[in-house]
Amino acid sequence: MTYHLVVYITRYIVSFFKVPVKQHTIKTRQSVSDPDQPHLAKPSGNTPIGGSALRLDSTGKVTGKTRYAEDIVLPEMLHAAVFRSPHHHARLRSLDTQLAAQAPGVVRIITAHDIPGDNNLTGYSHNEPILTPVGVTLRQKGAPVALVVADSIEHARQAAALIEADFEPLPYIFEAEQALQPDATQIYPAGNVLNTFTLAHGDLQAAWNASITVIETNYYTAFQEHSTLERETTLGYIDEQGG
Repeated sequence: MTYHLVVYITRYIVSFFKVPVKQHTIKTRQSVSDPDQPHLAKPSGNTPIGGSALRLDSTGKVTGKTRYAEDIVLPEMLHAAVFRSPHHHARLRSLDTQLAAQAPGVVRIITAHDIPGDNNLTGYSHNEPILTPVGVTLRQKGAPVALVVADSIEHARQAAALIEADFEPLPYIFEAEQALQPDATQIYPAGNVLNTFTLAHGDLQAAWNASITVIETNYYTAFQEHSTLERETTLGYIDEQGG
């Protein structure tokens, strides 16, 4: 039987697994005519502009029946654990994966040397590698260095803990104002500015000139992040067309 090793790499999630070709079919949506889920039926009578106001996935989510990527298990599926930098800013001086490669259940360990294409997040950051090679700086705590592929997530994590790496800690800055100073530690060769853009609404200078009082200060708002019900993860498989 032919097997394929499928590798998916995003900024935070890496999934590995091998599956027999043309063996698996995964249902991703229930039919709207499913008698067991009448809430999916098309409403009758007056409807909002553009269709129904009912979310097709709402009942499954609030009842805990929705299957997420982590709920799907395929035969012969492989799992990966990421070995990451423990420093906010450091240089990777050496990397040794020999002991980890001999751990139980390990199929392969992947480093920057194994990436055949462009090893950086072009368009997202400045020369930030997907997997950091030896000799290059890691620019955030948790930056990925190596991936351990194993037959279970437990084996992958245990092996990742056996990877030996030598880091040279470097200075780091948390405050944006400090990072913009001329003598600040440079995270990237071109400086600490990731991107610049201008927003202009009306004549601000005229508004200032017409104001009785102008108050200038710094304002800080709470950090906001979208909250999803599913953790970041990736699942892939070979379909009937081999894609």
